[in-house]
Amino acid sequence: MTGNLIGEPFDKYVFDQIDKRQTLQGKGFKGNRSDTDIQLLNSSTSFLKLASGVDIFKPSPPITKKEFAQSEESLPESSVVPVGPLLDNQPENNIPEFLTFSTERTEVNNANIKLNKDKLKTINEQIKNNNKLQAKAAKEKLKRLGFSNSEIKKFQNSNILARSTVLFNGLSSLSNGVLNQRFGIEEGSNNVWNSTSAYGLGGNKFGKQPMPGLVSAEIKCINRGSIRSATVKIKAFNQFQFDLLELLYMKLGFTMLLEWGHTMFIDNKTNQKTNMGSTLIENSFFSSQLQDQREILDQINALRAKYSGNYDGFFGRVTNFSWQFGVDGTYDITLELYTLGDVVESLTVNVPADKVSQTFTTGEESEEENKTPKGYTVLDKWMDSYVASYGSNAVTKNGEYINIPSLNYAEQTVKKENVTGWGGAGKQLSKNYCTVKELLVKIVEYTIPLVVGKTTYPMADFGLDVNLNIISSQPNQISFDLSTCFIKPSFLGIIANDINTPGYLTKDYVNDFFVLDVEDGADLYYGQFLNVYLNFKFIKQQLRKNVDKNGDLTLYKFLVGICDGINSALGDVNKIQPIIKNGNEIVFIDQVQPRGNKSILSKLIPSIPKVKEVPFELYGYNLNKSITKSNFVNNFSFESKLDSSFATSLAIGSTAGKSNTSLTDGTAFSTWNAGLQDRFTPQIKRKRRRKD
Repeated sequence: MTGNLIGEPFDKYVFDQIDKRQTLQGKGFKGNRSDTDIQLLNSSTSFLKLASGVDIFKPSPPITKKEFAQSEESLPESSVVPVGPLLDNQPENNIPEFLTFSTERTEVNNANIKLNKDKLKTINEQIKNNNKLQAKAAKEKLKRLGFSNSEIKKFQNSNILARSTVLFNGLSSLSNGVLNQRFGIEEGSNNVWNSTSAYGLGGNKFGKQPMPGLVSAEIKCINRGSIRSATVKIKAFNQFQFDLLELLYMKLGFTMLLEWGHTMFIDNKTNQKTNMGSTLIENSFFSSQLQDQREILDQINALRAKYSGNYDGFFGRVTNFSWQFGVDGTYDITLELYTLGDVVESLTVNVPADKVSQTFTTGEESEEENKTPKGYTVLDKWMDSYVASYGSNAVTKNGEYINIPSLNYAEQTVKKENVTGWGGAGKQLSKNYCTVKELLVKIVEYTIPLVVGKTTYPMADFGLDVNLNIISSQPNQISFDLSTCFIKPSFLGIIANDINTPGYLTKDYVNDFFVLDVEDGADLYYGQFLNVYLNFKFIKQQLRKNVDKNGDLTLYKFLVGICDGINSALGDVNKIQPIIKNGNEIVFIDQVQPRGNKSILSKLIPSIPKVKEVPFELYGYNLNKSITKSNFVNNFSFESKLDSSFATSLAIGSTAGKSNTSLTDGTAFSTWNAGLQDRFTPQIKRKRRRKD
């Protein structure tokens, strides 16, 4: 777990493999390559596998009494239960009428016991009927493809069909952990299905046609590499093959596993030629045991290291597909796959709140009805419930919540009318704040769906270690807009002597933002992102921005809005943005790296192994080393591109040390151009201010 820290080196096995390959290439300088070396250089080929996560329907088991008792459907039979999502230790009085929750208590209730029994019976009857309908639908799909009754019976309620249709070297069948290759021609049979022949799959209508197979796969990295996409092309030679692939692979939202790599390589540990062994498809992808998505990703990482970086895998979902029917009677199929991170991007955060009690008047009489205000979300309800119960408290929950005006009850140093964000009558904004960490906790608690499998975990999660989520910070940096956020100030140097910092803002119960430390003689200065305090009003505003035409606000857009607001309030010296990491984890990266980033990595993650970095040999033979090395890289390119937003900075930077302007900070480009000068724009001066 490394939070949002940037700058970690490649894994050791990557550098080791680069070194092995460059050494192998370098052996050709004096002609001392062995037969094994020549075999490695000339005979190593690539492989490509694709396996389907589609099972032919398996009946769902009935719900047990214990499982039902733990569900939301169950009515309380003997316990004392508050109704409604009250906060921990929340008092039940002094809550505005709009936010009141029912707190009726129940004793042992024979009526509820009977209702629960009837409910459980009804649910299990529904499950039984659904199993029948699903089994019938599955049987009809297989029958429509042309499978015989015995084949349908074999494939039902299992993944046997998917195991028999792995796209590898054409079409392969998995049995006892081995992918068996098809061979020969199917003779003497008009059946559309066979499990062993390379020719004849799909019948004899147009002669003996070859089996389907993969043509190519293109993998791209998106969003700093945290999400990957794959475009997979498949060839089918008749309608049965197309229908079979449609059943197993052209299924939107279903999970697939794509694997690729080298058939032979130099092992990092033994330094010997090694053949590629079994991979995840053979080992565990079709296991009957429940597996988590994260477990599959961990297994892919383990195989990358085991095979010295000569294996990789792509575990993702089908997001789109297309196909074309060729003039030769074949089908060209294209699958679009995305890793699981794209699901995280599309999660909705503005989940409507449960119905709350609201009193309203119609005509001469008052009525009470459970009604949820339009656009009122579970996060709104969380904030309003907190304000109703604890809003006047200066500090709550170990500093996760603060009320700035209440903090200065003893010192009255700052008047709220003079603080940005409180503008007087009718303009007063929320005085309540919570940390970024607390907001993320509530997002997971109230809005993120759970993945239920071997274990239960949220579909999206956050790394919540305050020490490992850092951003760049500047000396004496403050928030310029308290209507957005607040950071605990820490003034240094001369400025510290000139400013009388209100004591209530620097108390221990307010979470620290700044970290000032020394590591290996270098100054470390950075901010702890999760300890930024967000104004409740600002959070509510973001919940109503970037809503699509269907009224949905995606989690990703909401977090982008939060980050943009923080960046602006802190003076735009930070460029914080959310990215997706490891499939379902969202981290916040500051593109402006903290001072002394390498030392920060060493301090905060001492467990990172010291890796010897190996440079790429890009051209020719390197004779300046004890062992001659050469390149195995076919192509290397580097593109430096600046968009139009840098135009002013470039113009100022081209004048090097002769400019004097506060329009734009061109320092970086001035340093780049030190000693040089634009003949036609030798100097840029700041415009003089008019003195009134």
